[in-house]
Amino acid sequence: MVDSMASTIDQVIQQIRFGLEQISARNGHHEFEEMCRHFARARICSNILPATGPVSAGGDQGRDFETYRSYLATTSLSRSAFLGLVSDKPIAFACTIQKESIESKVKADIETILAQGTHVQAIHYFLSTDLAVSKRHALQEWAKTTHSVELEVHDGKAMSEELSAKDTFHIASRYLQVPSEIYPRDLFDKDDSYESMLEKWKTKSAEKGSYADFFEIKGLLRHATSEESVQQDIPFWLRHMEVFASDNSAKHLQRRASYEIAVAQLRGLGTLIGHEGKVLEYLHRSFKVESDIDEIIDYCMLLSYSISATKHGHAQFTLSELQSSYARTISLLEKAIEQRAFPSTKAELLRLRGHLAIHKISETGIEAEFDEPIKWWMKLTELLPEAPLFPLENFADILTAVCHILSDRPNYSELTAKVDEALSKRVGGFSAAEKSRDRAMVHYKHGRLRDAISEIHTAKINWFTEETAEGFFLAAMVLSKFYQEIGLHYAAKYHALFAAQFALSQQRAQIQHRAWTAILEAAQCDYAVGAWAGFIELAHLSLFFHGKLAKSPFDSDVHQEFDGLYYHACMVVVLAKKLSPKIGQHLYDQIAKWNLGGSFDELVRKAEKEFEDMDADAVVASCRKQLNGFPASDLGFKRSYTWGAQGITWKVSWLNTYESTTLAEQFIACFQILQAETTKVDLCLPKTSVILNFSVGSNLEPVVKPELNGEIQEWTVQWPSQVAEKHLDEVFPHMLATIVQLLLNISFLPHDRVSQLLEEIFKSGVPGKMFVGQPYAQVIRNFITADRFNETRNVIDSLPESKDEFPVSCHESLQQPSGPGPTYSKEESQTQIRNRYQNIIEMIPETLKKLAGEIPFQALVEELRKRGWKDWHIAHSIFGVTMNNRMHQRLGKHADPRAMFEYMRDVMKGTIKIDQPPLPYSIFTIEELEFARRTNLGSILMTWGLAPHHPRFTPEVIEDILARRYGYWSDDVDHEDIFENAK
Repeated sequence: MVDSMASTIDQVIQQIRFGLEQISARNGHHEFEEMCRHFARARICSNILPATGPVSAGGDQGRDFETYRSYLATTSLSRSAFLGLVSDKPIAFACTIQKESIESKVKADIETILAQGTHVQAIHYFLSTDLAVSKRHALQEWAKTTHSVELEVHDGKAMSEELSAKDTFHIASRYLQVPSEIYPRDLFDKDDSYESMLEKWKTKSAEKGSYADFFEIKGLLRHATSEESVQQDIPFWLRHMEVFASDNSAKHLQRRASYEIAVAQLRGLGTLIGHEGKVLEYLHRSFKVESDIDEIIDYCMLLSYSISATKHGHAQFTLSELQSSYARTISLLEKAIEQRAFPSTKAELLRLRGHLAIHKISETGIEAEFDEPIKWWMKLTELLPEAPLFPLENFADILTAVCHILSDRPNYSELTAKVDEALSKRVGGFSAAEKSRDRAMVHYKHGRLRDAISEIHTAKINWFTEETAEGFFLAAMVLSKFYQEIGLHYAAKYHALFAAQFALSQQRAQIQHRAWTAILEAAQCDYAVGAWAGFIELAHLSLFFHGKLAKSPFDSDVHQEFDGLYYHACMVVVLAKKLSPKIGQHLYDQIAKWNLGGSFDELVRKAEKEFEDMDADAVVASCRKQLNGFPASDLGFKRSYTWGAQGITWKVSWLNTYESTTLAEQFIACFQILQAETTKVDLCLPKTSVILNFSVGSNLEPVVKPELNGEIQEWTVQWPSQVAEKHLDEVFPHMLATIVQLLLNISFLPHDRVSQLLEEIFKSGVPGKMFVGQPYAQVIRNFITADRFNETRNVIDSLPESKDEFPVSCHESLQQPSGPGPTYSKEESQTQIRNRYQNIIEMIPETLKKLAGEIPFQALVEELRKRGWKDWHIAHSIFGVTMNNRMHQRLGKHADPRAMFEYMRDVMKGTIKIDQPPLPYSIFTIEELEFARRTNLGSILMTWGLAPHHPRFTPEVIEDILARRYGYWSDDVDHEDIFENAK
C-alpha cells in the first residue's frame, strides 16, 4: 500500500528532501523557481509578480520574482486573514539549484539584483541544497554591511521542513512529485466512510461520462476542501476531477468539473494562480437566462471567487477580464430575475444579485460596496412568504457572516429583522434567536460590543418561553457580561438579577441551580462601582442559594467563582478600613455573617500586612485604577454614581434611602440600556458633564427641569413614588419620556430631529431591551428587603474627600461620532465664511482700514494667526467688539435684552451704521477680541441649524463641537487680505 511509504512528518520531510535532490539532478531550475514563488506567496508575502522578459530586454535583472507595490499593509485591513502576508516594503527573491560555490553564486546574484531596477529592502534566497549555519550568517552580515539590505537564506533543509506543513504540502506534491497520499492522517476522529472511499478510488479510474462518478468525486473533493484533517488529499481528488474537465467529456460535466476544480484550488489550496486560463474559459461560456438554477449559482459564485482572489493577490486576472464577465453576468442575472416567476427561484436569483453587488470593479481596482447588496436582499425578503423552498437558514447564515461589515448600513437591521421573522414562522422563534446569537458572537469577535448587545437582546426576547428557558437565562447572563465590559454596570446588574429571578422561578433543576451564579454576577457589578454594601448584600444571598441549589456546594475546586468572591470581600474590608476604620469594621461585621471561618480572617490579615504602608490617598489612587466608582460609595446620607457614555460624563445623585436607591438605580439601568442603543444615531451631543439630581416625590408624572446653579449642565429629575408599584406597561412610558426629555434638551439638534432619530431606534424593540420582564425596582426589592438595606448601611461616618472627580472612561462602543456633524457640509461652511467676509467688509470698512494702518494692530494680527485664528475669526471678532461698544454707548450696559436684540437686528439690516467714526484701535485688545469670538459662538452654532437647549451651555462646550465636527478652526476660503498692511 502506498500509505506505508510515510506515516510521520519526519518521513514526509525526507521525501521532500529527496524531491529537492531530484529537481537538482534533472536541472529543473524553472520548476524550482515556480515552487519557490508559490511558497513565498504562501509564507512571506502575497503581492508577488514573476519576473519576465527576454534577456535582450534586460532579462529578469537577477530577480526570479519580486513584490509589486501595495499600500494595503498600511491600512486598517492589514491584519485580516488575506492581507496578513502583504509586504510593506519592496522585496526581491532569487533561487538556485546550484550545489557548488554557493556563497559566490549568492553574492553575484545579490549584486545583480541591487545594480538595477526598483531598490529593494530585503532579499529572500532559496537553495535546493543545504548551507551551513555559519556560512548563512556570514552572507547575511556581508549583505547588511556592504549593501544595507536584509538577507534571508532558505536552504534545502529549511525548505523541506516548511513544505511539510499541512497548508504548503500541496506545493511539494505538485512540483516535487511527492505523492499526496504519504501525508500522515491526522489524529482526529476519522470519517470511516470517507476513508473507505479514499481506498476505493486509489485503485479506480473515473469514467468521463459517468454522472455517478462525477457526483461521488465532487462530494469527496468538497469534503477534503472543508475538513482540515484531510486537506492533503485535495491534489488526489483534483486529479480525478480533471478527467471530467477534459475536452472529451460531456459539455455539461466539463463546466461542473471546472467549477469544482477552481473552488477547491482557491478554498483548499489558497490560490488560483496558474489556473486563470481554465477559469476564464469557464466564464466565457456564460449561462443562459433559462439555465438551471444550480448552473447559475455555480457561475456567479466562481465569478465572485475570482474577483475576491484577484483583489487579495490569490489570482492574476486582469481588471478588463473581470469587468467583461461581471457586466455580462449582471445583465443576464437581472433578465432572469425579471423573467422567472417561481418565487423560490426568483428569491435565489436576488440573493445572487446582492452577493455580486458586493464587488465594484473599476479601471483602477476592485472595491467593496455594501449598500447595493442590502437593496437587492430587501427585495428578496418580500418573496419569503411565498418561497418555502428558498434556503432561508443558509441565507441567514450569510447575513451572520457579514454582519460586522454591514451592521452600520441603512436598512441592515430591518433586513435581518424580516429574515428572522420569516425564519420564526417557518421553523420557530428559537431558530431566529439562534441566528441573533450567532450574529452577536461575530460582532463580539470583531470588537463591536454595541451591535453584539443588540443581537443578544433579540435572542433574549425570542427565547422568553418555557421551552427555551435555558437560552433566555444564558442570553441575560451574556448581556450582563457585555454591559459590564462597556462600563454600563447598572444595566449589567439589572440583567443578572432578573436572570437569577427567572432561574428561581423554573421547575427544572438544571436552570434553577444556576440562580446563585447570576446573583454573584450582580454582586460583582456593585463591587466594580464601589457600592460595597450592596456587594455584601448580594454576595450573601448568592452564598445562601449556592448552599441550597448548587451541585457540590462550597467545593472551591468545582466552583472557582469563590476565589474572586473571597478576594473582593477581603479588599472591601482592608481598603475600607484605610478610608474609615469605622466603615471598615462595619463592612467586616456584615461579611462575618457569611460564616467563612478562620481562613477568611487569615486572608484579611495577610492583605492588611501587604497594604500597611498605604494611606487613604494611596488607597483612593489604587481604586481609581481598578474600580468604576468611589469605594464604599453606597454608605452615607447621599449617594452618587458617575459613568461615561456618548462622550458625556453622567452623574446621578440621590438620597440614600431604600425607596430612592431602588428607583434611582432603575433610572440609571434603563438610561444605560437606551444609551447603548442611541449610539447608533448621531444626536449631536456635546462633550460635557451632566449632573442629574434624582429624587422621589408625590407628583403624578416625572418632572425634568434644568437647574441654574453655576455654569454646568444640571437637571432635576423627580420620579413619582406611586409608579414604583405599578405594572411594567405603566412604568415604561414614564421612564422613556423622562430619558427622551433629557436627550432632547442635551442634544444640539432641533427637538423634532432628535425625536425622529429616536423613533428609528425605538423600532428595534426598545421596550423589550429597557425592561427585562419586570421593572428593576421590583426585581431588586425581591432580593433585598428594606430592613436588610438599612442594616448594611446603618453607619454614619465620613469618607475622605477627593479633590479630583473619580475618573470615568467611555468605552469605544459608546463614543460619540468623530466625523462631520449631522448638518455639516464643506460647501455650506465655505459659503458661510465667504458671506461673513463680505458682510463684515460692507458694514465696518472704515474700522478695518483704520486698524490695518496701525503698527501695534499688525503685531496683534500676527499673534492671533499664530494661535490658529483665521482672518474671518479676527474680522468677526472686530465686528463683535464694534457692535458691543456702539450698543453700550447707545443703550447703556444694562439695557433690556429686547432692546439689545432690536438694535442688533437694525445693524444687520443696515438701518443703523456702527462704522462712523471708527473706534480707537486701543479698544481692540486680544482680550476684547477673544471675548467677542466666544460670544459669537452661539450665533455660528445656529447657522448650522443647531441650538443649546440648556441655559448653562458654556462657550467652551459650544466651541468644542464646532471645532470637532463643524470645521470651526480649519475651514476658510480664498480671500483678499483685509488686513493688507498688517503683514
